[in-house]
Amino acid sequence: MTIRKKWILKTQPDRDAVKDISKKRGISLLLSSVLCARGIDTEEKIDAFLNVSKQKLGDPMTMKDMDK
Repeated sequence: MTIRKKWILKTQPDRDAVKDISKKRGISLLLSSVLCARGIDTEEKIDAFLNVSKQKLGDPMTMKDMDK
């Protein structure tokens, strides 16, 4: 049996901004909506989020149960 989860955004992002970002970046409306809902709504913030460097990522082995 498959369990489906529904995402519920606490705040609804501006629809015009979502459409604009989706069109400019060539990404889905869903991804654009999630980014906007998280406050990632400018070209600079989107670039920083989507193109993060390895140096800015934390050590994945510090995450719970990574040794498994």
